[in-house]
Amino acid sequence: AEDLVTVEYAILTQLKATPAVTRISGDRIYPVVATQSGEGAIQPYVVFSQSGRVEEQSWGATAMTTKRFDVVSVAENYDTAHELADAVVTTLNNWNTANNGLMGGALGVDIQNVTVEDQFDLVDDNFDLGFFMVQTVITVSYRT
Repeated sequence: AEDLVTVEYAILTQLKATPAVTRISGDRIYPVVATQSGEGAIQPYVVFSQSGRVEEQSWGATAMTTKRFDVVSVAENYDTAHELADAVVTTLNNWNTANNGLMGGALGVDIQNVTVEDQFDLVDDNFDLGFFMVQTVITVSYRT
């Protein structure tokens, strides 16, 4: 059986292959849980997780699925967190296979559209986190 790339892996691969993102985050791009090694300054990173799904719909010969993802850009500096979030948006927004190719490489996913739904600062009124987080909400529609 052929190994199929999941949409989650495609997002991870695409972000790690984008110089505008990795210039800030390095290879610190994680699904669901971020890992930070050592102590001291927080190095900028991105963590993303699936937050919703629309059941498959038929458009033509193949079914299409839409998933929602929360992509959080984190940095010690407010401007850096926003610069990283904007790089994520520039990389993913309006992606489609016809214009950009399969997401995630040659065995990637046939993305029909990526839409940015929202973007906002994550805050906690109860305590100072000591770093900044910007959450970008995207929907990814793809053929299965």
